[in-house]
Amino acid sequence: MTLELFVADARAAEAAARAAAEAKALEESKLRELEADFTPRLVARSILKWYFDEVLRITLHRDSDPSCRGCRVEGAEHTCAEPNYLLVQRRGVRLVLSRPTPVIRILDVCAGAGVWASEVRRLFAELGVEVHITAVELAREREEAHLPRHADEVVWGDWRAFAKRCAAEGRWFDLVIGNPAFKQARALEVAGELDVTTSMPALLTKIAGAVILYMSQQGWTKTAAGFEVRRRYKPAYAVDVPGGVSHREGGGADSVPYSATMWLGEIAGPHAGMMSSDMLEPFKGRSWKAHLRPGAEPDEWLRSEGIPFLEAA
Repeated sequence: MTLELFVADARAAEAAARAAAEAKALEESKLRELEADFTPRLVARSILKWYFDEVLRITLHRDSDPSCRGCRVEGAEHTCAEPNYLLVQRRGVRLVLSRPTPVIRILDVCAGAGVWASEVRRLFAELGVEVHITAVELAREREEAHLPRHADEVVWGDWRAFAKRCAAEGRWFDLVIGNPAFKQARALEVAGELDVTTSMPALLTKIAGAVILYMSQQGWTKTAAGFEVRRRYKPAYAVDVPGGVSHREGGGADSVPYSATMWLGEIAGPHAGMMSSDMLEPFKGRSWKAHLRPGAEPDEWLRSEGIPFLEAA
């Protein structure tokens, strides 16, 4: 009995420590307006274009596709019911990264005003593929006037709680995108130990076909948390942004280099870690103009630039 009580007390203490660590991380994340998290629009556009030119492809799902897990149900003949889309890896070995779907489902984490959601909607409009975008953001007061124009569904709250709920409910996304502050993407310190299973690569690859995160390269090299996450959850691709990038209105370029890194979701199966890295071609637009915060631009400006958005009802 004494041993059982000791084990129960230890588990309770660990659970309390975990809850306290997650609460602390949530409180810290409320400071993310101080972070360099406002991606210049042309940076987001160039990164998405590179990934869909070089790595990813949206294809029509074929009946009884042998590479589709939905068509390979153990012990039963199965054909997916209607023509659907698949997200596939086009570079190297062809891998199916998603489940058949009539609408490509995108998750934008730490969405801010919605520039990544806006640019992915623009890209898929050019591809002629229907998309449903879910955005998760903490700063409701700051972003409520902007983000709903770019996302079909907005979740105001912590990305980690949302990802865990999606995993529990079996909710699935084809692709996750985002520009998180590193303290959002990193692992948590739980009960005095580093818990890498709470990091973005760990949690998001359970609910998505692929995960693309744009961050400072120092995010993965400067801290023990970043190093351990990168070591444990090896990415498949990374593309570097050439030159300095300015993320603040009126500010100079950040002194650290930035990259967009992609992890494969668990549906793709095990892989050998980093398959490829590259660099974008030099381009202008690595900063943003005053009063045109990416994603928060006026409706009239979006229309003039031909950028699709959701009109207010």
